[in-house]
Amino acid sequence: MHKRLTVFLVITLIAGLAVASDGGTRSDLTPKDLQRVRSVTAPTTDFARPENFEQLSAGAATVKKRVNRDIFSFSSANLSFAQEETFKLGNGLFTKLWVSAPASTEASDGLGPLFNARGCQNCHLKDGRGHTPAGPDDDAASMFLRLSIPPRDDADRAALAAGATAIIARPYNLEAILPIGLGAAAAAAAPDAPLVAGPILVDSLRHEVRVGRREVVLSPKEFELLCYLIRQQGRVASTDEIATAVWGHTTDTNTVAVHVKRLRSKMGDDPEHGQLIRTVRGVGYRISPSLRGGGPDSAPGMLAGRPPLPRY
Repeated sequence: MHKRLTVFLVITLIAGLAVASDGGTRSDLTPKDLQRVRSVTAPTTDFARPENFEQLSAGAATVKKRVNRDIFSFSSANLSFAQEETFKLGNGLFTKLWVSAPASTEASDGLGPLFNARGCQNCHLKDGRGHTPAGPDDDAASMFLRLSIPPRDDADRAALAAGATAIIARPYNLEAILPIGLGAAAAAAAPDAPLVAGPILVDSLRHEVRVGRREVVLSPKEFELLCYLIRQQGRVASTDEIATAVWGHTTDTNTVAVHVKRLRSKMGDDPEHGQLIRTVRGVGYRISPSLRGGGPDSAPGMLAGRPPLPRY
C-alpha cells in the first residue's frame, strides 16, 4: 500500500513538473489565463522588493492582519515583548492630546504656539498619512502650508549669504520690523558682557545664572526672559514685547506669566508676588528698580554699569 502511494505521488509530481515546464501546450487554460499563470509562477529577477503574491512580503516583520484602514496601527510581527511595550508607549504618545507649553502639567505641555490639532493622530488619521480636503467644507487639519519670499535680486542674495537674518522690503510693515528691531537692540547691548542686577549675575557665554552665591539652572526660554528683563534697565516690558523678544512672536499672556513664575521660583523669589521681578498689573513685568550694585555680594539697588532711569 505504501509503495503504491509513493509511486502515485512521484508520478503526480513528475506530471506537474512536466506541465509547469511545458512550452504552453496545456489545453485546460485559455491563452490569456496561461499567460497569467506564467507571470505569477515566473522566478523573480528583482530581489530589491517583495515578490508578487509573496506571503511574507516584509519577511519576519510581516503583519498578518486584515488589510483595512487600521493596518498602519499594528506593530511588526517580530518585535520582542520589551519592544512591543516601547511600541505601545509610543503609540500612546501619538494618540495623546497635548496642551500649550508651559502648563501646570509638564507631562502634556508639548504643544507649540501654532498648531493644527492637539494630537498627532488628529492629522495622521489611523496612523497613516494626512488627507487633502475633498471640498471647501472638508476638514483641513492635516494640511500645513509654509510661505516664504525668495530673494528678489542679487543684492538680497548677497545679504543673506553674508549672514543677514531678514530682509525688509518696501513698503515697510511695522509688524515685520518690530521683532527684528527688538532683537537687534538686545544684541547691541553687549550680549557677551555679564549682566548684573543686584544679587543676580548672568553669564551669557557660559549660560550660567547665580543669585548670590547660589547657581540657578534655567531653561533656554527662562534664560532669555531673564536677560531681556535685565536689559530693560527697570523699564516695564509688556507681555507682547516679552513674547516677541523671547519667542519671536506674540503669544498668549499665560505663556509669559507661567515662565515668569517659574523663573521667580527658581531664583528663590515668591512666584506670585516677586520682589526681583515685579508685576505691573495690566501692563507687564520689570526687574525691580531697587536693584543696584555690581555682583553677588552687592546691596540691593539699580542695575550695575547703567545710568539710572528717570522715575515718573
